[in-house]
Amino acid sequence: MAFFLPRLLLAAALGATLAVAHAQSVFPSRPIKVVVTTPVGVTPDVTARLIATKLGQAWSMPVVVDNKPGAGGTIAADAVAKAAADGYTLLFAPNPIPTMAPHLYSKLPYAQTDLQPITIVAQVGYVLLANKDLPVSNMKELAEYVKARPGAVSYASYGVGAGTHLLMEKLAAEMQVTMLHVPYKTSPLPDLMSGQVQLLIEPFGGPAVEAVKAGRLKPLGVTMKTRSPALPKVPSISETFGGFESVGWLGFWVPAKTPVAVVQKYHDAIAEVMAQQDVQNQFRDLSIVPVNTGPVTMAQTIERESGTWGALIRRLGIKMDGM
Repeated sequence: MAFFLPRLLLAAALGATLAVAHAQSVFPSRPIKVVVTTPVGVTPDVTARLIATKLGQAWSMPVVVDNKPGAGGTIAADAVAKAAADGYTLLFAPNPIPTMAPHLYSKLPYAQTDLQPITIVAQVGYVLLANKDLPVSNMKELAEYVKARPGAVSYASYGVGAGTHLLMEKLAAEMQVTMLHVPYKTSPLPDLMSGQVQLLIEPFGGPAVEAVKAGRLKPLGVTMKTRSPALPKVPSISETFGGFESVGWLGFWVPAKTPVAVVQKYHDAIAEVMAQQDVQNQFRDLSIVPVNTGPVTMAQTIERESGTWGALIRRLGIKMDGM
């Protein structure tokens, strides 16, 4: 019996290996879930659903979106980090998840190494908006106006530690000014239009661009290095402050131990989706730039931006624990 035991173990191991290889070769063989960090209807959700639909069509398999908002997106990230590493659960999230959250929270319920990058699929610019009665028309005038009134000019954000908060503090440092931060739990746009706050930095798309085009808000600059097709007459902030540039992005992750063959299938399938003209057109209709970076560039982007935002968060002394 002892003579046959090694052979039995070898056969069992070989059988298991072949079973895994077969499962990977036929992937996907059941529905896939894309976990999104935001509520239904906002840009990341709309973008995720567009790509999910295309992947489902390519693979003849349902790809469903599961919205898990809350805690700055870390609830969704934790759910995927702890999911089975079989390729059937994906995370779709914006850049603050890997670049800001690790610095904002003393302890996250998951490690960054629990998530494996697949690719960045969208870049999102921001526009600096002013109440139309604020007596400035460009970034140079804004810097002079705020310098003459330290701490008196207010800006809104979507909460302490939110990307819009950190981005405004980054801009304030670039302008060498001090402003009053007013955090909101809902959209600050109505209060910006009424004059209760003077400034807001907002992602492209939706109500912000519509308000600008309707003349209800004054755009002072965009955060991308070049002007945006969505607002072609609005200068880049870098035209006045050459060192300033900031771009948000959206990307995909899988649990860290997902098989290489499955991850490669995602690389190839998402690349094909992002190359489709109708997908690119729909992204641009949302005022976002379609891209497909791949995992290496995505990982490098995370490392670089994490250092930048981490330094700013430490300087501001922000900690989200207990808030």
